[in-house]
Amino acid sequence: MSLFLWSALITVTLAALALGYAIGGRWADAGPKLGRLCLLLLLAGLWVIVIPWLRRPVLGVAEPFGLRLAVLVAATVLFFPPLVLLGMVSPYAIRFKASGLDVVGRTAGNIYAVSRWQASRPPSSWVSFSSRRRGDAPHARHGILLVGTAIFGMTGKSRRKAAVPLLLFAAGAVAVLTLSGPGDRAPAAGVLAVEQSAYGEIRVVESDGARLLLIDGGTHTSIDTASGESLFPYVDVLDIAKLFYDEPGGCSWWD
Repeated sequence: MSLFLWSALITVTLAALALGYAIGGRWADAGPKLGRLCLLLLLAGLWVIVIPWLRRPVLGVAEPFGLRLAVLVAATVLFFPPLVLLGMVSPYAIRFKASGLDVVGRTAGNIYAVSRWQASRPPSSWVSFSSRRRGDAPHARHGILLVGTAIFGMTGKSRRKAAVPLLLFAAGAVAVLTLSGPGDRAPAAGVLAVEQSAYGEIRVVESDGARLLLIDGGTHTSIDTASGESLFPYVDVLDIAKLFYDEPGGCSWWD
């Protein structure tokens, strides 16, 4: 939730997509083929799937660099490769789909319209690869979707050819999603509630006599469990404003 974290994520995302657009356009001009397009989706999907397993080792290696550099290194290692590959998809798909110069605009518009619709409101659990239904176990639904799409495209129009690899992939996907064990296991000690909002994970935790509200791991509110009083000084400062008025809206600074 820090400025350093968001700055690193935005920087890595924009740089990776820009590089992907440039490489994808040049690669497409060299000769668009469905197999190459599917390969981009396959490699990106596989990388996305393994991100949850790469996360802790990468963060462990980057931590000694300090907060500013650590988040930039971790974001680059985890997200730069798949974002470059996914950035290559749009120009390559446009070049592959467009049958002539007279339909390039229409083709680009349709592809970007579909992509923006799909990405309009993704659940936060898909973005973070986590789901409260299975504790803290990683889930790579987006990666699985990318790999499945790639496999389907590689098999061509034959349904018989697509059946076997898709069945094998479905079995592997089920195995990945169930590695964490039963989804109704008890929450960790001190965790009172875990919910997924549209923008992040909301978690309520009790520890050492304090109850904390965490959003994506960042502490937003903390109170003393015995008295119910806030442990953050800014809350008391905000209450000072009440002393200036007898009742709400009854006075102004220039009266």
